[in-house]
Amino acid sequence: MDNPLIRHGCLFHPEDVAKFAIEAVRNHRGAVLIFVTGTGAGGVRAPGLRMAVDGAGRSIGYVSNGCVEADIVSQALEALAAGAPRAIAYGEGSPNIDIRLPCGGRLDILAVPLGDEAPLIDLVQLLDARTIATMDLGADGSLHAAAERSATTPAACWRFRIVPKIRLFVMGSGQETVLLAKMAAASDMQVQAYSPDTETVALISALSLPVAEARGLASPAPFECDPLTAVALMFHDHEWELKILQEMLSGPAFYIGALGSVRANQRRTQLLRDAAMPAELISRLKAPIGLIPRLRDPNLLAISVLAEVTAEFQRKFDSF
Repeated sequence: MDNPLIRHGCLFHPEDVAKFAIEAVRNHRGAVLIFVTGTGAGGVRAPGLRMAVDGAGRSIGYVSNGCVEADIVSQALEALAAGAPRAIAYGEGSPNIDIRLPCGGRLDILAVPLGDEAPLIDLVQLLDARTIATMDLGADGSLHAAAERSATTPAACWRFRIVPKIRLFVMGSGQETVLLAKMAAASDMQVQAYSPDTETVALISALSLPVAEARGLASPAPFECDPLTAVALMFHDHEWELKILQEMLSGPAFYIGALGSVRANQRRTQLLRDAAMPAELISRLKAPIGLIPRLRDPNLLAISVLAEVTAEFQRKFDSF
């Protein structure tokens, strides 16, 4: 594997960490999983699977924005050599008094050498299937991954809930659509785009993001939503919206937003009423789109939309 994003530590969702560790074991480098098991005041990341270190000392993920990662890598390699989990503490009450947490508080870590990759394979399969998962961790390093509804395993000392990445369907044309797709991908969302405009399709394709070209006003969106999907309609020509909105508002997406002024949204809402869309479904639509009203700059509009999507995701799934 020679992924520059991994080399520079830019991927840090538990799914990325798990895939990194699986690849390391399969290539006989060995891997150590780094779990945050507890935090005091000022902890950067919430408890859960936050890093992995391979036998060559490469790592993915982070726990503290650089304060302790170098020491974690060193201790992980020692745990790998010993073949046993290692509990590590930083901050208040820690024996590592020469390693400070500038934010204060305490950080408790369990470094777990990966002997059996099967639990991580189960985890990745669940996340790839867009299923919220749980991972149970024992003090002896035992691991068990299952769908969220499963009961806690007897040996578990900790249970971590792992929510798949946000999937964002971006539909529309022009710079707003392109920039939203670009920024969402940079935010580690799973992006798929849809546009009737060939130039927009070309620009998004050049970003190496999946994109489909709309073939007509009555064409349904070529994507299947799940409850962890957000939909952003960025059309200036609102005639493209009706069929898509009928489909998306009737589906499971956790967020559906549409570009346009207050007046444009009033016309949009009336068209949905005329199409016999129930009022409770129409009310799901976030319009005008974005956390900050009346933005006209495409870059700032993209930030506003992503903030609104993220806030709604946090509210519904208590993630991050």
